[in-house]
Amino acid sequence: MKLSKQHLADLFGVTVRTVSEWQRDTEFPAPTREGRRNLYDAAAVVAWWRDREIARLIEGEDGRLLDLNHERARLAKAQADRQEYALARERGELVEAAAVGEVVGDDYTRMRARLLALPTKAAAMVTPETDTAVCQRILDDLVREALNELSDPNTVYQEAV
Repeated sequence: MKLSKQHLADLFGVTVRTVSEWQRDTEFPAPTREGRRNLYDAAAVVAWWRDREIARLIEGEDGRLLDLNHERARLAKAQADRQEYALARERGELVEAAAVGEVVGDDYTRMRARLLALPTKAAAMVTPETDTAVCQRILDDLVREALNELSDPNTVYQEAV
Protein backbone atom coordinates (compact mmCIF):
# COMPACT_ATOMS: atom_id res chain seq x y z
CA MET A 1 0.00 0.00 0.00
CA LYS A 2 1.33 3.44 -0.97
CA LEU A 3 0.84 6.36 1.44
CA SER A 4 1.49 10.08 1.30
CA LYS A 5 3.77 11.75 3.83
CA GLN A 6 0.71 13.02 5.74
CA HIS A 7 -0.84 9.55 5.86
CA LEU A 8 2.48 8.09 7.09
CA ALA A 9 2.59 10.71 9.83
CA ASP A 10 -0.97 9.81 10.82
CA LEU A 11 -0.14 6.09 10.78
CA PHE A 12 2.79 6.53 13.19
CA GLY A 13 1.22 9.28 15.24
CA VAL A 14 3.96 11.78 14.42
CA THR A 15 4.18 15.05 12.54
CA VAL A 16 4.95 15.44 8.85
CA ARG A 17 8.18 17.12 9.94
CA THR A 18 9.20 13.93 11.79
CA VAL A 19 8.63 11.89 8.64
CA SER A 20 10.81 14.40 6.77
CA GLU A 21 13.53 13.92 9.40
CA TRP A 22 13.23 10.14 9.00
CA GLN A 23 13.94 10.58 5.29
CA ARG A 24 17.47 11.75 6.19
CA ASP A 25 18.22 8.23 7.41
CA THR A 26 20.00 6.38 4.59
CA GLU A 27 18.02 3.22 5.41
CA PHE A 28 14.65 4.95 5.07
CA PRO A 29 12.72 3.56 2.06
CA ALA A 30 12.83 5.89 -0.93
CA PRO A 31 9.48 7.26 -2.09
CA THR A 32 8.07 6.76 -5.54
CA ARG A 33 6.87 9.77 -7.48
CA GLU A 34 3.29 9.81 -8.71
CA GLY A 35 2.52 13.08 -10.37
CA ARG A 36 3.44 15.87 -7.97
CA ARG A 37 3.33 13.67 -4.86
CA ASN A 38 5.80 11.33 -3.23
CA LEU A 39 4.24 8.08 -2.12
CA TYR A 40 5.80 5.70 0.36
CA ASP A 41 5.52 1.93 0.54
CA ALA A 42 3.79 1.51 3.93
CA ALA A 43 5.15 -2.03 4.50
CA ALA A 44 8.73 -0.91 3.79
CA VAL A 45 8.43 2.10 6.11
CA VAL A 46 6.91 -0.05 8.88
CA ALA A 47 9.78 -2.56 8.49
CA TRP A 48 12.33 0.31 8.59
CA TRP A 49 10.71 1.77 11.72
CA ARG A 50 10.56 -1.66 13.42
CA ASP A 51 14.25 -2.35 12.73
CA ARG A 52 15.18 1.13 13.93
CA GLU A 53 13.25 0.71 17.18
CA ILE A 54 14.67 -2.76 17.82
CA ALA A 55 18.20 -1.47 17.25
CA ARG A 56 17.52 1.42 19.60
CA LEU A 57 16.29 -0.95 22.29
CA ILE A 58 19.27 -3.28 22.13
CA GLU A 59 22.07 -0.74 21.74
CA GLY A 60 24.48 -0.31 24.61
CA GLU A 61 25.55 3.03 26.02
CA ASP A 62 28.50 3.08 23.63
CA GLY A 63 26.20 2.67 20.61
CA ARG A 64 27.18 -0.94 19.91
CA LEU A 65 24.60 -3.67 19.68
CA LEU A 66 24.28 -5.75 22.82
CA ASP A 67 24.89 -9.49 22.65
CA LEU A 68 22.36 -11.19 24.92
CA ASN A 69 24.65 -14.17 25.63
CA HIS A 70 27.52 -11.84 26.47
CA GLU A 71 25.31 -9.79 28.79
CA ARG A 72 24.09 -12.96 30.54
CA ALA A 73 27.70 -14.07 31.02
CA ARG A 74 28.60 -10.65 32.48
CA LEU A 75 25.67 -10.88 34.89
CA ALA A 76 26.62 -14.42 35.95
CA LYS A 77 30.22 -13.31 36.56
CA ALA A 78 29.11 -10.29 38.58
CA GLN A 79 26.86 -12.51 40.71
CA ALA A 80 29.67 -15.05 41.23
CA ASP A 81 32.10 -12.26 42.16
CA ARG A 82 29.61 -10.88 44.67
CA GLN A 83 29.28 -14.33 46.28
CA GLU A 84 33.07 -14.75 46.41
CA TYR A 85 33.45 -11.37 48.12
CA ALA A 86 30.75 -12.28 50.64
CA LEU A 87 32.46 -15.60 51.43
CA ALA A 88 35.87 -13.94 51.73
CA ARG A 89 34.36 -11.38 54.11
CA GLU A 90 32.79 -14.19 56.19
CA ARG A 91 36.17 -15.97 56.37
CA GLY A 92 37.80 -12.74 57.53
CA GLU A 93 39.90 -12.41 54.38
CA LEU A 94 38.31 -9.08 53.43
CA VAL A 95 37.47 -6.11 55.59
CA GLU A 96 35.54 -2.97 54.80
CA ALA A 97 37.60 0.02 53.77
CA ALA A 98 35.89 2.16 56.41
CA ALA A 99 37.02 -0.23 59.17
CA VAL A 100 40.58 -0.22 57.87
CA GLY A 101 40.53 3.56 57.60
CA GLU A 102 39.33 3.84 61.18
CA VAL A 103 42.09 1.53 62.48
CA VAL A 104 44.79 3.29 60.47
CA GLY A 105 43.50 6.68 61.59
CA ASP A 106 43.57 5.55 65.22
CA ASP A 107 47.12 4.24 64.74
CA TYR A 108 48.28 7.54 63.29
CA THR A 109 46.63 9.43 66.13
CA ARG A 110 48.31 7.18 68.71
CA MET A 111 51.69 7.43 66.92
CA ARG A 112 51.39 11.21 66.67
CA ALA A 113 50.76 11.44 70.41
CA ARG A 114 53.73 9.14 71.13
CA LEU A 115 56.05 11.11 68.86
CA LEU A 116 54.97 14.46 70.29
CA ALA A 117 55.59 13.11 73.81
CA LEU A 118 59.11 11.90 72.96
CA PRO A 119 60.94 15.21 73.49
CA THR A 120 59.41 15.71 76.95
CA LYS A 121 60.04 12.12 78.01
CA ALA A 122 63.52 12.05 76.49
CA ALA A 123 64.56 15.40 77.97
CA ALA A 124 64.15 14.13 81.51
CA MET A 125 66.10 10.98 80.72
CA VAL A 126 69.01 12.47 78.75
CA THR A 127 69.55 15.69 80.75
CA PRO A 128 71.70 14.04 83.43
CA GLU A 129 73.70 12.12 80.82
CA THR A 130 76.94 13.46 79.42
CA ASP A 131 77.80 10.49 77.22
CA THR A 132 76.43 10.91 73.69
CA ALA A 133 76.21 7.14 73.17
CA VAL A 134 74.00 6.77 76.25
CA CYS A 135 71.75 9.63 75.05
CA GLN A 136 71.51 7.99 71.63
CA ARG A 137 70.58 4.63 73.20
CA ILE A 138 67.87 6.27 75.33
CA LEU A 139 66.38 8.03 72.28
CA ASP A 140 66.64 4.85 70.20
CA ASP A 141 64.83 2.86 72.93
CA LEU A 142 62.02 5.44 73.11
CA VAL A 143 61.53 5.47 69.31
CA ARG A 144 61.55 1.66 69.14
CA GLU A 145 59.03 1.49 71.98
CA ALA A 146 56.69 3.76 70.01
CA LEU A 147 57.21 1.75 66.81
CA ASN A 148 56.62 -1.55 68.63
CA GLU A 149 53.29 -0.25 69.89
CA LEU A 150 52.23 0.51 66.34
CA SER A 151 53.39 -2.87 65.01
CA ASP A 152 51.76 -4.88 67.83
CA PRO A 153 48.79 -6.66 66.18
CA ASN A 154 46.95 -6.86 69.51
CA THR A 155 47.04 -3.09 69.88
CA VAL A 156 46.15 -2.41 66.26
CA TYR A 157 43.32 -4.87 65.65
CA GLN A 158 41.70 -5.41 69.05
CA GLU A 159 40.08 -2.00 68.88
CA ALA A 160 38.67 -2.67 65.41
CA VAL A 161 37.02 -5.96 66.42
